[in-house]
Amino acid sequence: RLRLSGPAPSLALGGRGGNNNGGNSSYLYLGADNTIFTDSILVGRGKQGGDSSILFNTNAFPEPQAVFRGADGQSRVALWSIADSEGISGTVNTRGSCQFLGGYVDAWVDQLYIAKSSTGSGSGTPAGYWTMERGILDVNRLYVGYQSIPGANGARGTLRLLGPGIIRVNDSL
Repeated sequence: RLRLSGPAPSLALGGRGGNNNGGNSSYLYLGADNTIFTDSILVGRGKQGGDSSILFNTNAFPEPQAVFRGADGQSRVALWSIADSEGISGTVNTRGSCQFLGGYVDAWVDQLYIAKSSTGSGSGTPAGYWTMERGILDVNRLYVGYQSIPGANGARGTLRLLGPGIIRVNDSL
């Protein structure tokens, strides 16, 4: 069980990079039984050039499971952002993925962005992926391939359900 605390508890994978630095790949391999309490999850951000991912380690743990909730353990994760180019200028080809294959995921999220273009003068195309087989993704607001500002670079988001799981969007898609 991982409970993040402080004024704005956040789990962040993948660096912002800077100037010509695209950042390296970062991976979080989940074990057999995972419970993560945090208010935000950021996977691949800024000029993250390599693929940053959260995924199950099914080679070591058959039938893993993961539960994601807000930092208090009961509310929703306020923000989950995958491949978020943030306010970066220049060429921004941010990559990020959450791949919940071979296990069960239970995620309660307020806002989920799967690929979000730069709010700065960035070009390039961020690419984000959410893939799951079993479990439930319960999200209030889901944004797939979100263009942050008019005229900004595009974003390529992919949401895949490959099994008997449930994706529930409560407010807006």
